[in-house]
Parts: sequence; structure tokens; C-alpha cells
Amino acid sequence: RVTTHIHHKHEVFSYLRVTVCDEEMAAVLRRRAISSLRRTAPLTHCLARYLAKEAGEVDVKHMRNVGIIAHIDAGKTTTTERMLALAGHDLSRGVAGEVDDGSTVTDFLEQERKRGITIQSAAVSLRWRGHQVFLIDTPGHVDFTQEVERSVRVLDGAVLVLDAAAGVEAQTETVWRQAQKHGVRAMCFVNKMDRLGADLDMSVASLRKKLGLHAAVLQMPLSVEGARELLQESVVLPGRGDKELLASFLKDAMKQRGVDDEHFLGTIDLSCHTASLFPPADSSSRRDTRDVLQIALPQAAAGSGIRILEQAKLKRQELVEAIADVDESIAELYLAEEDISGDRLLNAVSSSCKAGKCVPVLCGSSLQGIGVEAVLDGMLAFLPSPEDISQASQRLSDEVLQRLADDDPSLRGRHQVPSLLRTKKGQVALAPHTHGGLVALVFKVIHDQQGRAVCFVRVYSGVLQEKTQVL
Repeated sequence: RVTTHIHHKHEVFSYLRVTVCDEEMAAVLRRRAISSLRRTAPLTHCLARYLAKEAGEVDVKHMRNVGIIAHIDAGKTTTTERMLALAGHDLSRGVAGEVDDGSTVTDFLEQERKRGITIQSAAVSLRWRGHQVFLIDTPGHVDFTQEVERSVRVLDGAVLVLDAAAGVEAQTETVWRQAQKHGVRAMCFVNKMDRLGADLDMSVASLRKKLGLHAAVLQMPLSVEGARELLQESVVLPGRGDKELLASFLKDAMKQRGVDDEHFLGTIDLSCHTASLFPPADSSSRRDTRDVLQIALPQAAAGSGIRILEQAKLKRQELVEAIADVDESIAELYLAEEDISGDRLLNAVSSSCKAGKCVPVLCGSSLQGIGVEAVLDGMLAFLPSPEDISQASQRLSDEVLQRLADDDPSLRGRHQVPSLLRTKKGQVALAPHTHGGLVALVFKVIHDQQGRAVCFVRVYSGVLQEKTQVL
């Protein structure tokens, strides 16, 4: 039951009480209450924002419009399915879909499931750590390049997926050029680290050579052999009882079929010196719900002989140098030979990525569920929100934008003029506000089984509601 008393004359809100027995009905009632409040006094918007959190709405700064782009068979759809599973998406089987058995959410066409490839872009949304992520899974085959073009033009950020055993491939270069054409900020995920011949260093080198990226590698792979080195007597792990946990973890892992010294177990976070180890998954285990062992790593002492720690120290040094090239504050600390904390380093990576100065690189195996959670966190930390980047100005001509900015009556008609921002160079860009007029782009049109048109829309400013007459 929702009871409201609002004095319209004085714009004062008296009270709102919600009494429910069913959680689903509660969400419906909250949304109705918010819709009612938004048609009333300005002072009631503070309450609407408070209830919006419970109704599932988020601010623009907590939104991400992200696409997954890659060469065919790099693992885009598998990565998307793991993301949906981690975010608690309502999957029909209760587990992440598999491309091989045709149970994916995004590849829903009969031919897609039969052939095991993505033919048309699919849009899904998920909630992750208080953010709303709108995700587009794009095709990787050269025949569907135009489908990628339609999707990339409405994105704020992208995740470029590579096959760790192949590096940059032909279609990787094509989709990267498309992303750059539309000013899309990007991060990279080197997938399939569990494959024979997987090589992170080779993949990163191909990014730099073939795409000209300023790559900042944030992780390195950890194998069974590397994890076993941490059990040596000369290694003192900072966490209490971590050695016992690691020894037990490795003992259980070696019992699994096909696990040897080269088996890919997890990753080492170079920014904060932590290792994440994932139990080997068999056909009966849910890869998206396994317990992950996280341990803090010590700094490698000079001449320690612990190869994995020395490699981590060297890779972190390379990361700091890469960020120092594009961030002055990190460069000053580096030249002064001062310690750089993990948080400070990640903040520099975030600002540099949003400015288009570097591309963060993560690694893992989507099929095994390794590293996907880090990619989700990376989307929120490194890729821009609609507030960070105003791309709508790229979709409208300079003449139209200027007439909007000058409040041209011929463009207004019965509608409000969208909120505008003037940049330092005198250019005009659209502000991503919910108030003001509607500015949106229909980037894709399909037809359902009844022949009705279904439009995919990116809203840049204003609000698009059901049954709204736009034109």
C-alpha cells in the first residue's frame, strides 16, 4: 500500500509510507510512487532519488555503455555470459550459458546457436557494484562488420578481447579502427590464457606494434609451478596462515584430471601485489560460483631466486614506467624513486584511460571463469560514464548544435531544447541530463516474428518513456 500526501500549493511533501508483503510488488509500488512524485513539486525530487535506489535506478555517473569487440572466436560471447552469471542475471539454467551447447543468452538466433558464432549484435544489461552496465556483444566475423559499426557508434567504452595464443588478428584491427573512429575509450582482455601456446607478452607486443596502443599491463598469469614457488621456506607471505591455505589449495588442484605444472590457475595483480587463484573447474562444477583464494605477496628481495616474485617486481616496474609516460604525478614520484601505492597507480590508470592516453590490459580465461570479475571491475574503474564523455555532438552537425545552443525556435516546436555544454574551445556538446529535451539515436532496427519494428535507441539527453510521441 502506498499512501502519499503532497501539498502542491506550498510544494511541501508530508509523508510517504509503503507497506508490502511481497518484494516484487514492493518494487512496482516504488516505481509508481516515483513516477507520481516526478510530476509534482521540485522539492519531492530528493525523496524520488532516495526511493530510486530501491527501485533499481542509478545516476548517470554510475552507468556504463560498453561493447565487447574482437576477432571471431576470441571469446566475446563466453565473456559476456560469465559477466551475466557473476552479476546474478536471471539465467534459465541458473548457470552461465555455453556457446558449444547453444545455451547462451546473447546468441539467441537459431543459426547463431547452430554455428556457434555471433551474427547480430545483442544488447543486455546487468548490475555490478551499484552500477548499471549496458553491454553490447558484437559479431567478430568479417561479413558482419557493418553490424559492429552500428553498435560502436553509440558506445562510451569497449573491451577489446584477444586470443592469448594468437594476439592481434585481422578483424581485431578492423574493429579497433571502428572504435577509434568514434572516439570510444577501451580496455583490453587477453582471453584463453589456459590454451596451449598462450603468451601474454606476445599478445601485448602485438597490441603495441599492430594497433599502436600505449598498453598498461595490470596483471600477469600464475601457473601451478609459480604458485608452488611461493611455498618455499625462504618466502614469507604477509597473510597469516596463507601458506597453509595455498598448500591445501594446490593439493586439491593436483587431484583434478589434466592439471600439471603449466596449468593456468589465476592472476597476479601488479598494482597491489596480490594473487587470485581459481580452483580447476570440471564439467560438474559451476565456474561462476567457485571460491577464489586471494593471498598478498611479499616484495621480491634482491637475489632471492624466487622467479615468480622477481617477475612480478619487474612487471610492476614496467607498469609504473608505462603510466609515468602519460601521467605527470606518477612521473614525478617515479623520478624521485618514491613508493607508489596501488590506489594511486590505479587512479592514474583510470584518468589516463578516460583521456584516451593508455589502454589497461587484463588477462584470464572466460571459459574457466578466471579474470572476468576483474574485467567487470575494470569497466567501472577505467571506462567513462556518459558524464565523462559527451559523444552526442559527434552525431549532430555543427550547424544543428549551434542552432540548438542559440535557442533557435525553429528547432524547438513543442519540445524543450536539450541541455547543452560549451567546451573551452567554444564547441557545443550535449549534457547527459534527464531534464530538458530528448536527444536520442536509433542505431538499429529489426523486425519481430509479427513483422513489427523493434528499435534500439541510445539516449544522450532527456528521458524516453513508453508511448512517447517523439516526432
